[in-house]
Amino acid sequence: MHMARAVDTIVGDREKRFESLFHSHYWKVVRQLALLLGSEAEAEEQAQETFLRLYDSSLLERPNEEVSAWLRRVALNRGYNCLRGHRRELERLQSESRLSRPLAPDRDADPEDEALRSESTTQVRLALAKLTARQQSCLLLRYEGMSYKNIAKVLGVAPGSVGTLLARAEKAFREHYEG
Repeated sequence: MHMARAVDTIVGDREKRFESLFHSHYWKVVRQLALLLGSEAEAEEQAQETFLRLYDSSLLERPNEEVSAWLRRVALNRGYNCLRGHRRELERLQSESRLSRPLAPDRDADPEDEALRSESTTQVRLALAKLTARQQSCLLLRYEGMSYKNIAKVLGVAPGSVGTLLARAEKAFREHYEG
C-alpha cells in the first residue's frame, strides 16, 4: 500500500512540474516558432510536439534554466525541419505546375495596408532566409529577449561568443534587408 502511494506522489509531482514548465514556457516557444515559421497555427502545433517530447523525457528533474534551453533548442530544430518540409512541398507543387493560379485575396483587408504589410513581411523573411541557421537562431532568440548566457546554451557556444555572433547576424540581416 505504501508503494502505491509513493508512486502516486512521484507521478503527481512530475505532472505538477510539467504543468509549471508548460505554463511558464509555452507562449515563449510559440512566439519563437511563429517568428521562424510565419504561422501561429503551425507554431502552436510544433510547440505542442516540443512539449510532448519534454513530457516523455527525463529532463523534468533538471533545473529550469536547462529545461528552458532544451525547449528552445528542440523548438528551433522542429521549426527548421518544418521549413524544410514546406520547401520540399512547394518545390513538388511547383514542379507539378499547381501554383499557376493566384490565391484568393482577403476581402475584408484594406488592400493598401495588406500590400505594405505583405511586402515588409516578405522582405524580413527573405533577409532571414539568406542567413545561416545559427545567425537566424541567434537573432530570433535575442528578439525574444533571451539573455546572452541562455542564447549560448541553446546554440551550444561559449557565452562570450554570442555578442560577436549577434553582431555578425545583425550586419548580415541589414545587408540582405536593405540590399
